Amino acid sequence: MHLYKYREFSLNHIQAITNNELWFSVGSTFNDPFDSQPPMALYSTDSLFESMRRNAKFDAMNDLVLRAWAEAFLNTPKRSEANVWDVIEKSIVRWSTGSFIHCLSRTNENILMWSHYANFHKGFCVRYKLDKLLSNLDLLTHGPVQCENESKDILKMLDVNTFLDVDARYNQKIKEIVISILMQKAKDWEYEEEYRIILNELSASANELSKCVVHSTDAIDGIFFGVNSTERDRAFLKDSLKDRDIEFYAMKKHELDFKLVPHPYITQSE
Repeated sequence: MHLYKYREFSLNHIQAITNNELWFSVGSTFNDPFDSQPPMALYSTDSLFESMRRNAKFDAMNDLVLRAWAEAFLNTPKRSEANVWDVIEKSIVRWSTGSFIHCLSRTNENILMWSHYANFHKGFCVRYKLDKLLSNLDLLTHGPVQCENESKDILKMLDVNTFLDVDARYNQKIKEIVISILMQKAKDWEYEEEYRIILNELSASANELSKCVVHSTDAIDGIFFGVNSTERDRAFLKDSLKDRDIEFYAMKKHELDFKLVPHPYITQSE
């Protein structure tokens, strides 16, 4: 499977390619203010009601009474005995805001992505082999981002047994919730066809916003140059990678459709 990264012709981006660097960042540095912090509630009337209905000690109560209790609980100021929710909330926030994420795309032909992330089509796009990229990485998860506008209801994602085994089931459930948060974006971002790789570690402090991992040289097997990239930039990058098994292409506009088409790239001196 191939994945793609849109880049500008800047010193940092070129060095990342030539040095086989993969940079991971925390969500607060991304261009989406909801990234890693989507709308969510610890519980709602519905999830409280459903949780109580699943609990055997409420079997004798009818649904109207249980729902009234759930509504009353939501309208009651937060109490100190509810500190279990403080622990859950802090755990989720710590993992979701402190996780290191690398974002790629499943396509290299998106016109908007070339405009937004490759300097108005003046940059380039890197093609990675996923299996080579993931080798030797300690991951929390990886996969396609789910684009949906539904907010998270944490209690719906938990079960009663979660609270009975703090060392095992609790930690696993919290990670499952965090993964669902980190792998969700609003529907507006659907066009990016985003794929995320998330490390199984957290930033050590609020000041540690990124982390570099070196991948194998053979993880990159293709470079695509933007429609508006210059011959000078193309030739420079190709020469910088001349000893590696990489295919080079130049993107061109389709003659009849709003599409970008890759063509094999040969420098003028070849």
